[in-house]
Amino acid sequence: MIEDEDRKTRKFLQGLWDDICKQLATLKLTTYADTLDRALIHEQELAKDEFFKKRSSDKSGISASSGASSGRPFKSPSRF
Repeated sequence: MIEDEDRKTRKFLQGLWDDICKQLATLKLTTYADTLDRALIHEQELAKDEFFKKRSSDKSGISASSGASSGRPFKSPSRF
């Protein structure tokens, strides 16, 4: 039974994204259930990070159009 658990855990780790696999490798998890639990938690954290990065870039895109983030003063459009 232990051999099957180890093999199942190793196979699961091999199929994970590199970022998640690297994080889990340092934890020395011994059971498949623990490994799965930690992988799901880490995956959720990565998804949150991506959400906030996208949200932040969307907000900075709005302010960039006003010239504020580029370091240049705002210039009114020229009239014809």
